[in-house]
Amino acid sequence: MKSFRFWIAAPLLAVYAGGASANDELIKLSKDPNQWVMPAGNYANWRYSELNQINKDNVKNLRPLWTFSTGVLRGHEGGPLVIGDIMYIHTPFPNNVFALAQLNLVYYGSGNPSTWNPVQRPGDNKWSMTIFARNPDTGVAKWVFQMTPHDEWDYDGVNEMILADLNVKGQQTKALVHFDRNGFAYTLNRETGALLVAEKYDPKVNWATHVDMQTGKTQVVKQYSTQAGGEDHNTRQICPAALGTKDQQPAAFSPKTGIFYVPTNHVCMDYEPFKVSYTAGQPYVGATLSMYPPPGENNLGNFIAWDASAGKIVWSDPEPFSVWSGALATAGDVVFFGTLEGYLKAVDMQTGKELYRFKTPSGIIGNVNTYTHGGKQYIAVLSGVGGWAGIGMAAGLTKDTDGLGAVGAYKALANYTQLGGVLTVFGLPE
Repeated sequence: MKSFRFWIAAPLLAVYAGGASANDELIKLSKDPNQWVMPAGNYANWRYSELNQINKDNVKNLRPLWTFSTGVLRGHEGGPLVIGDIMYIHTPFPNNVFALAQLNLVYYGSGNPSTWNPVQRPGDNKWSMTIFARNPDTGVAKWVFQMTPHDEWDYDGVNEMILADLNVKGQQTKALVHFDRNGFAYTLNRETGALLVAEKYDPKVNWATHVDMQTGKTQVVKQYSTQAGGEDHNTRQICPAALGTKDQQPAAFSPKTGIFYVPTNHVCMDYEPFKVSYTAGQPYVGATLSMYPPPGENNLGNFIAWDASAGKIVWSDPEPFSVWSGALATAGDVVFFGTLEGYLKAVDMQTGKELYRFKTPSGIIGNVNTYTHGGKQYIAVLSGVGGWAGIGMAAGLTKDTDGLGAVGAYKALANYTQLGGVLTVFGLPE
């Protein structure tokens, strides 16, 4: 094949003096499907490609064409960027992007308040667990929306904001779609912050019954309230666990189907808060956790298709472990994602039927990307198990409550994969 240059960054941070012109150039480049110039593909966070050379009819013929070892045996998040004839890859560090110039607003979410013991911090703890829409020129917030007031479960609000124009309740809407850690998928008007849809995207979510559409507040079930249980009380079978129904792994949106494709966690927990004092430079947690699948089930993840206009699951594929990789939707009617055991999978975007799988050297927590080179389409993904779900393997932890409870839930993962750090590039045979 034609020679391909690539650069390695560990990590890579770029600062541009001419921000506006650099941004304009990125927008222009992101419209070329032959390249993958930013982590989510575009500023709307779609993770969608118009390339269709690889499609649902021929994806079964996909082959690994070449690999590159990074030499780092840690969790490999993010994914390669392709700009022109250069591929940029990186060793471990997460990538995030959340902006759109069209309305002159920047969208992002805030994390959880500390400590994890809710008794020590009364009130709504504003503005934690909040979506912000800010004017990038002035820094002024145009609107805010708090998803989990007075968090009692570590449901950070930092997952990606996906911007799409959708028909919601008969109205064409400039929407913002957010799959929150708390197990609810939110569709908001991204111009005004008005709440349009808020529904559970895992039926096992039980800590709240619903979101009040007038106030935007979740209606908490007392049985699963760690505040109600109090300090040194172990509240059991809370769903989802602290790592959320979805954590950092980004979803994809297809403008072709109008559907979102979401890697999810299917995990519950026991949560016991205790009093803790702040010490500079030390963890400020104040809770002991255990994690496990929902009662009566044994899968820790699902890969789902979500209708954000109606607030409904279109289809759902169970996975033995959490789906911790980013998804990629393409115009070839295929959605790609990776699994913690290390499989790259391709499924039919209409039905969820599996069309292809290939076992890479390590668990996949990176994001699947696509590009063309020499007129041929390729699929690329980093493997290297890690992240919260893989912390037991990555950090050598063994106690069930280590990793804030994740080690016990994912202990069996070591039977299916190993540590690694490899880029694998796939293509169709000549």
